[in-house]
Amino acid sequence: MSRVPLTVDRIVDAALARIDRHGLEAFSMRKLGADLGVEAMAIYKHVPDKEALLDLAVAAVYAEIELPDPSAPWDERVRHVAHGLRAAVRSHPHLLTRAVTTPPTFPVVQQRIDTLLGALRDATGDDALAVRHFWVVTAFVSGALLAETASLRDDAADTPATGGAGAPDAATCPSLAALGPLLASCEFAEEFAFGLDTVLAAVPVRRRTRSGRAAPR
Repeated sequence: MSRVPLTVDRIVDAALARIDRHGLEAFSMRKLGADLGVEAMAIYKHVPDKEALLDLAVAAVYAEIELPDPSAPWDERVRHVAHGLRAAVRSHPHLLTRAVTTPPTFPVVQQRIDTLLGALRDATGDDALAVRHFWVVTAFVSGALLAETASLRDDAADTPATGGAGAPDAATCPSLAALGPLLASCEFAEEFAFGLDTVLAAVPVRRRTRSGRAAPR
């Protein structure tokens, strides 16, 4: 039986599968080569190094986010990308930090960022405000996904999310003691949608005339 040819797409798919199973810290080119049935040096004929491969893996995660209809209302476009990123990150939780802190400057990534910026520009009619609220949206989405993916990784490792900490003392932490059960039973999908709605409600939408055009400032 002939060996399946080694391609960039096949390497990236195998890298994602290994990272999803074992985490980013345990990832190595040698182990990836074993998964592919080749020596690690064979991989370097297709990608220059490990960092470049990880950038390609992150780009593949972004590619899972479908672009919204550009004619949709601004807030629907933002929600579409945010929920798409959540779905992609839930499939690849070990790549969250890299995806949101050092995303590669590939077109597939830039297009998703451009969609958010364009939606916020349409909403505010002000470039400075669009950028400011872009940072607010991305800060919320990143923080929410950080909490959710940490929970996913804890579940996968069968590790208590509390990290071994005891129950809070009601005398010194009355609110935490009272609300702890609610915190522990967080429905991430519901809380993500609520939080995103709250963030978008703060975006100052420029007034519209009856013709639908932006009113002069």
